Amino acid sequence: MKKVLKFSHTLSAFGLSAALISHLIILSILPDQTHSAEYANLRHTITVFNKYLLIPSFTVVLVSGLLSLAFNDAFHNAGWVWIKAALGLLMFEWVLIGISGPAQKAQELVNNSNFDLVLHAELTRQEWVSLWVMLGVVAINVLISIWRPRYSRRSL
Repeated sequence: MKKVLKFSHTLSAFGLSAALISHLIILSILPDQTHSAEYANLRHTITVFNKYLLIPSFTVVLVSGLLSLAFNDAFHNAGWVWIKAALGLLMFEWVLIGISGPAQKAQELVNNSNFDLVLHAELTRQEWVSLWVMLGVVAINVLISIWRPRYSRRSL
């Protein structure tokens, strides 16, 4: 069971990273013309990536990580695991509120006839910031997994 959890955690972490990087790449090639068909198609692509790659892979990362914590007795007193668990829960909120939410709102704006350029620019800026923060947290999680600092929980 531990190997299955580790494999699914690692594989889905690659999917999560790929989704984040793909989102950044698509944002970087968005045309300036927000009313063009190409812009609408790229916005739709972001929505599809979020729906079918980002959210599912992140869900598997979070669930497999928490199950690994529950099933592996060695992890119960390892402080680095608890740091990763806390960061994982923070990332969950960040994915939904900071990345997926603004991307969905931007997609709705593109489909809406009353396009608000100021709101759209703010949503796109929020996506950029959120994606870079999320990639930083992912990198920190990987470093913690490799480094495994010797913090331990205090016994009561």
